[in-house]
Amino acid sequence: MTRKQLAERIKDEKRRDTKLTDRLTALYTGESDDGSVDPAGGCRGKARKALTISNSRQMEISPVADASREAWERTTHDREALAADAAWSSCMKRAGHAYPNPHKAAGDKRWLPTSDADFVRKPAQVEVETAMADVKCKDAIHYVETWQRVETRYQTQLLREHGNEIRAERAKWQESLKHAKKTLAAN
Repeated sequence: MTRKQLAERIKDEKRRDTKLTDRLTALYTGESDDGSVDPAGGCRGKARKALTISNSRQMEISPVADASREAWERTTHDREALAADAAWSSCMKRAGHAYPNPHKAAGDKRWLPTSDADFVRKPAQVEVETAMADVKCKDAIHYVETWQRVETRYQTQLLREHGNEIRAERAKWQESLKHAKKTLAAN
């Protein structure tokens, strides 16, 4: 998960939270506006306990997520990936679209949603043209294959460096899954 994706996820959670009434929030979190606190942590806390999940941000702070972010970060600074960005950018300029890399094109504010209605709107012609050029340029220079090769190399390196931590994290999630299955079977 990239930093931008994490920021979007947090923003989505905040949007969801604004839709919750104070009473529902108190039931969910175990914390109410009057200062009273359910020691069990509300419904969320009870679910986490049943599934042996102790941290609401467990996925974001796990060694797996850390390795994924680190591999992405290394890839964005890798000579081969930067060359692919430059080739893609040059291709896009020839098609009439000026972006330094595909990530900037994807994050163009012109097509980022600003309201719920934006999620179902028909894309503007310029957005469609940009997307078509993006795909053509990526295909022409083998962009996806290059990034996949580079990022996989870093992921493999990080797996070697942090294998014990990642296996321990996997064991935790397998334990949570086992508890989830048991809880579902009992209900």
